Formats: sequence, structure tokens, C-alpha cells
Amino acid sequence: MTAQAIASNFTQQGKSKLAWIAIFALLLSTLAVISPSDRAFATGSPTLTQVSPAAGPAGTSVTITGSNFSGSYSNPAVAGDTLKVSFRSSLGRVTAMSSTSITVTAPTGSAGLADITVETPDGILTLDDAFNYRAALTRPTVSSVTPSVSTLSANSEVAITGTGFVGVTSVTFGTTNAVSYRVESATRIVAVVPAKTVPGSSQVKVTTSAGTSTSALNLNYADPCEISNYANVRFTYRSSKLTKATRKVLRDAVTEMVSAECGSVSLLRYNLKVKASTSASHKSYILLQRARAKAVGDLVTSQLAIAGSTAKVTFAKFDEQVSQAAFANWDSRKSYRKVTIANRASSLPAVTASYPNVGSTSGGTSVTIKGVNLSDITSVKFGSTTATFSAVGDDQINATAPAGTGVASITLTGPNGSVTKSGAFRYAAAATITSISSSTSSVAGTATITINGTNFYGLRNIDSVRFGSVNASSFQVVSTTRITAVVPANTPGSQNISVSAAGGSDSESFSYRGAPSITSISPTSGSAGGATTVTFTGSGFTGLSGTSAVRFGTKNATSYNVVSSTSVTAVSPSETTGTTSNVTITTSGGQATLKAAYKFGGVITPATQTIQATKDVLITPTSAYTANSALTAPIAYTVTPTLPTGLTISGSTGVISGTPTVGQNATSYTVTATGDNDVLATALVTISVASVSPASFTAITAVNDGVTAITPSAGFSGSTFTGITGTKSYTISPALPAGLSISSSTGVVSGTPTAVHVTTVHTITVTGSTAGTATATISITVDPGA
Repeated sequence: MTAQAIASNFTQQGKSKLAWIAIFALLLSTLAVISPSDRAFATGSPTLTQVSPAAGPAGTSVTITGSNFSGSYSNPAVAGDTLKVSFRSSLGRVTAMSSTSITVTAPTGSAGLADITVETPDGILTLDDAFNYRAALTRPTVSSVTPSVSTLSANSEVAITGTGFVGVTSVTFGTTNAVSYRVESATRIVAVVPAKTVPGSSQVKVTTSAGTSTSALNLNYADPCEISNYANVRFTYRSSKLTKATRKVLRDAVTEMVSAECGSVSLLRYNLKVKASTSASHKSYILLQRARAKAVGDLVTSQLAIAGSTAKVTFAKFDEQVSQAAFANWDSRKSYRKVTIANRASSLPAVTASYPNVGSTSGGTSVTIKGVNLSDITSVKFGSTTATFSAVGDDQINATAPAGTGVASITLTGPNGSVTKSGAFRYAAAATITSISSSTSSVAGTATITINGTNFYGLRNIDSVRFGSVNASSFQVVSTTRITAVVPANTPGSQNISVSAAGGSDSESFSYRGAPSITSISPTSGSAGGATTVTFTGSGFTGLSGTSAVRFGTKNATSYNVVSSTSVTAVSPSETTGTTSNVTITTSGGQATLKAAYKFGGVITPATQTIQATKDVLITPTSAYTANSALTAPIAYTVTPTLPTGLTISGSTGVISGTPTVGQNATSYTVTATGDNDVLATALVTISVASVSPASFTAITAVNDGVTAITPSAGFSGSTFTGITGTKSYTISPALPAGLSISSSTGVVSGTPTAVHVTTVHTITVTGSTAGTATATISITVDPGA
């Protein structure tokens, strides 16, 4: 029903007032639906936990996650918005919001790390170095692959160079994904080559969010049976009785052998010259073809013998500069039949590649060995130690490396001999991490850290360096003892760094810190003169360092103490009366600000007072306090810590009075005045209560004979003094009997009495040169004598 219909219906029933109320409510609900760009959420204590993505160019849509987000926003922003998100100091465009998530478009910014600040009605939170500005992404290009030819080298590493390698999502060889890859920079990727079943060329492709490389650069997979530009083989023969029929046998024999090995003869070439090569793959291929040539030669010789010819097949020198493949006068353009070769087992094995080439000293590493004539292998050794193995086919063996040390050769033994690949496998001890350049990071990551240690061999997969369960954004093995890694974004808490190397893994403590959050402070106001102890309550209060970690407005706290991860106490600085300041806490994980949280307004005078009391003696009351106009009446006074027993404070005037019953050294107390408007002011009171223990001495009894001296009193050498400082002096009253005296420096009473003295209690007064006076008593009697 429309708003007009509702109004008409109510009007007809004499309820027009209710109709307009309904219209107004309906309009509000409609605006809430059709105007999603201006929304407000319930207030609370905001927190920041993560930014995703943590890098990109200006214009990137960034999602900030946390809790208790509040405020209103408009798109585009307007002056009245209470939710603001800034990258450095530039406002981003907020496009969506909930209590736990904010989506914002990164504004224009120069390359490098940028803090992200979220401002809400309840506070300001900053995540340090949360976003890494990068240039606008461009379509990647591939300029080279090293080595440029991968012949039987699946699972070997190649370096791909080019441009635009930022945010790489895949690396493919043809249509097959790389086994693994790591992005070392915007211009270099190291990838592990996948297996290839079809000979020929495959385009290397790099894909990022900006597109896929369109380079025509190809990585060549040469068929192991191909005798082409890498086959330095020449077959010749000689015989005085080589008839036409015998030559046919020779041609057929060669054809049969190659057909059985490779399934085709169309790949054979002859009289082909190529450029020289010294690459490892070239040399491996030459070794392969030598093995194949011998196998072909053995068969040709046997076939000629069967035909009754005395011809003998020999081999020309393998020339690595000029490549020729000539099989008699054999024309490769002709078609030949395929036959089964009866003496296949006579062929020797050959090894072309093994991977990985490094593993643990304790053994157990799975190693793939590629080559030819491998199906009949009876033994595999790493150095001199026998390994377990299984033949996958004629061109592959899967072996398990035994325990060992150093660099080992791999030796394969078959029915007709052995072949050894020198230096094919390196034994490595388990990796160890000895130190890391930083053990903490903000949850946004992006920082580069250095990992120092040992045995960093065989780190070729993207998960070889991890922070908790997250792979490093990228890493580079600088040496076997040093790795540099870019810290990825992660969740707060302990996320140990782990390095997985060929010889074993190790880990080291590492933690992520989220931005702190301030939920409240107490008290919320204090004296303009400062010196108020303020307790901050919140979360993430670890990693505080430096004098500016806690601030009141633009001023640092006089001092602070991290009580726990949820509590910090700080002493306020001085500030102009009436100033209302934000309070800020900065940690290694970021920054939190509680807006307009503390007021410097209250002042009470006198600012300081001193009470020098004596135990069990009524004190002179302190002066009443006068508060400035920032505190409205009635004003209540309290004191911390608790006053000495016997003393009290007036809740309405702040006057301290009473009779202290315990001794106490000089102690500072804070008197807090709280106005009816909740504005606070503080003053300091120093209280000392002088006392001496023991407070009385044993009575002295003497005889008045003019001859017998009294036994001197013990004095105060073993006494305990409280609240009396400086050099102590002693006096006594009433006056001592004639002949007796007191030491002013020790309080000892001594001498020979010369007059009768009825039992009298004398008071000894102890006075400190800097502070404090206390008393003790001594009873003295002088009898008349005989």
C-alpha cells in the first residue's frame, strides 16, 4: 500500500494524525533501503585486526576487518561524516560497512608503506605500515628463461625474467602448471619445471591480476629418442663383401632398432650442422645419444652376422661442435616397418637427470632418476650405499636415498654393466634458524626480515618459508646461511617462522600484533598541573617502547607502566586549564586513540601540604582546599593510598586531622577533588609520623652516697626510628637528679647521684636534624642510702 493510500484510509476514518505518522515512518524505512551510502552503526570499542589486500595501486578496494566499527559515512564523503578512513593523511572512499568490516577504495598515494587510520565517534585507530602502495599493475611479459632448453629436466629449476611479476597467480609451461614457483622480485621468478609427455615446444606463461604474458618465448622439450641438433652421432661401416642385399639388412636393422626404441623413425636426421653448446642439458643429451648409438651398433653387428656379412659397424668421434647423424645412406623420408628387437636386453643404461639433487643426511628423500634402458636395473647406489628403488618404465626409476653425508654419485647397475652420474646428490643436515632480524610484525605484514641459520639447501617450493600456516609473500635464499623473506599478512598471536629445507626443518618464535584498542580510561579528568595517575583499559598493550608510546593530546605521558596486555597506567603531563585531549597508545602493532577522553580542568589549592606528626600526638589539621571554577559544587574529596591509622580526611573540605597511632616514614598521598560535573583535580600531601621503639627504658635505681655511680642506661643504639631523619639529638625533662646527665648524641643517662630523687618518669625527646621528633620515657629513683 502506498503512503498516500495509507493516509487516505486513515483520513476517511477520522485518523489523519495517525496517517501522517505512518507516512513519516514509511518514508524513513524507504530511505534506509534506497540510501545505503549513509548508514550509522551502534557505538562500542573499535578494534582493527587485518587489512586485505595489503598491497596494490591507488584505487584498490581494501577490506578492513575488526570489531565494533561505528559512525556514518557518505559516498562521496561529506563534512558531517563520522566514519573516516585515511591512507597516510588522504581520505579513502568508503563503499561498504558493517560492525566488523569496512570496505574502502585506496586514495592516490606515492609508492611505499602507508599507515591506515580509522576514525569513529568513539576513537581513532591506526594500523602502522598496513598498506603498500605499488604502481598500477601492468600485463606481465616474459623475456627469457634460463636455461633455455629443458631436455629431460622435469622438476629442475628455471629462472624466468621479465616485467610485471606482481600478484602472480600462476606459472604454466604450455597448459601444465609449474610444480611450484616463487616470486623473487617484480622481474624474476624461479619455477620448477613440470613433466612433459609430448615432445616439442611449450610457451612459458605468467599470469597476474593484470593479465597473462603474451610472450612467444618457448621452452623446448626434446624427445629422448630424437637424433637431431643435439645428437652428435655418426654410423659408418666397411666391408669388402658389402652387397646390395647386405646394405638393405644394415638399413633395416638400424630402422628396426630405432623404431622399437622410439616408435618412429621420422625424427631421424642426417648431415645437420648446429651451433656449439656447453649447457648441462646439451651434454646430458650427448651422453644419452652415445648410449643409444652403442645399442644400435650392437644390434646392427648381430644382424650383419646373421646375414653372413663380415662388415663391422664402427663409430666416428663425437664432435660437440658439429652435429651429424648419418646412418649409412639411409633416407629418413622413406617409411619403414616396425619390428620387435629380440636382443633388447643387451643395451647399456644411461642417466640423464636426477631430482631433487639434495636431501636429508638421515635418508628417506624420494629421488627420481631419468635416463634410458632403466627397466632392467638391478641395483641403485648413492655413493657406496645401496638404495631401495622401483622402475617406473624404461626411462625412469624412483629411488629412496639412504643415509649419508657429503656429495654422492648415483650408480645404476644392469645385466650388461653400470653407469655412474658423478656428484648427483648432496646430503644436507637439517636446517637451523639461529636468529631473525625481527620477531614481531603488525598483522598487515609487508616488512622484509632476514633469517640467519645453517643448511638452507633445497628451498624451492613456495611453502618452504612460512609464518604459521601462511607462506611468506616471497623469499630469497641469499646463501646457505641467510634468507630474506617478506612477511605476509596474518592474524594476531604467535605464528612461528618455519624453514623447510631438503635436510629437515626448523622454526623460530614470531608473533603478529594487532592494533591496540582503548576501551576506557580512569579517571577521565585531572589537574591542569598534571601528575594524575590514569589507568588505560583495552587490549593489545604489548610492544610499548619509547617516551611517546602514551600521549595526552600532543604531549607524552610523564611516565607509564604496562601492567598487562589489557592495562596500562600513565601519569598525566601538565596542560592548559580547560583543555580536553585525546589519549593515544602506540605499539609495534599500531595505534589507538580515544577521542576527547581526558580533561585538564580541575585545580585545587594548596597544591602541596606537609604533615610532620608524632605518634600518639594530635596533629594540627591541614588547610582546607579551594577549587577553581572548573569544578562545580558540591565537591567531594578522597585520598590515596589509605591514611595512617588515626588520621581521617574530610569528604567536604579535604582537611586531614586526627591522632596517628603508628609511626611512618615520609609518604606521599594524592588528594582528589571530584566536582559535581565529574571534573577532577588533585593535590599532594606528604605525611610522616615520628616514633621510636622501644618507647620506654628500664628504671634506674641508685643510692645517694656520693660514691656509687649508676649503671648507664642503654641509650638508643638498638632502637628503631620511624619518621625521624638526619642527625639525631636527645634531651630530657624534667631535669635529671644532681650528678646525672644525658648524652645529647646517644641518649645514654650516666653519672653518680649526689641528691635524693624520688621516683620520677623522665621524657627523652629525639629530634632529627632534617625531620621528625619522637619521645621515650625512663624512670629514675635515688634512695637516701644508709
